[in-house]
Amino acid sequence: MRKYICLLIAAYTVFFSLSCAAMTAGTLFGEYEPSAESFSDMEGYEWASEAAENLNKAGIVSGVGKNMFMPERNVTRREFIKLVCGACAITDCSASSSYTDVLTDDWSYIYVSSAKEAGILDIYGSQSLEADTVITREDMAYLAVKALEFTGTGLTAGESGQFPDDGE
Repeated sequence: MRKYICLLIAAYTVFFSLSCAAMTAGTLFGEYEPSAESFSDMEGYEWASEAAENLNKAGIVSGVGKNMFMPERNVTRREFIKLVCGACAITDCSASSSYTDVLTDDWSYIYVSSAKEAGILDIYGSQSLEADTVITREDMAYLAVKALEFTGTGLTAGESGQFPDDGE
């Protein structure tokens, strides 16, 4: 089940990261409490509405406040790290990290620190995470695989699947 959730989140985030929308205040995954009501801005994104609602109910995503999800918005590195940590139950309250752009009082500190100590963030330098940079699909895939490996539920060769745009 954990592997399924991690893969669902990775796929979900890749789809949402394709937009060109400007970054806005607030965060999709951390600063706000999960919404008790349905997100009110999912028109045109009906294909992803159920996934967003389920992730919200599970406490993995929380939207940007006031029952808004902003599905056209890009995802940052710190947001995706929180998403992966939440989905794969990788949260260590005693974890620490020394990234210069993720301070101890930041909402994302515990998730970034947990992922760092789990070895998931080994593709990033030790000084700056560039936490508010929009995450690439390549980084999402790498972090998701590293998280699955950490939890002991890594992908096997037969599970990679085929994608319609493999040749592109």
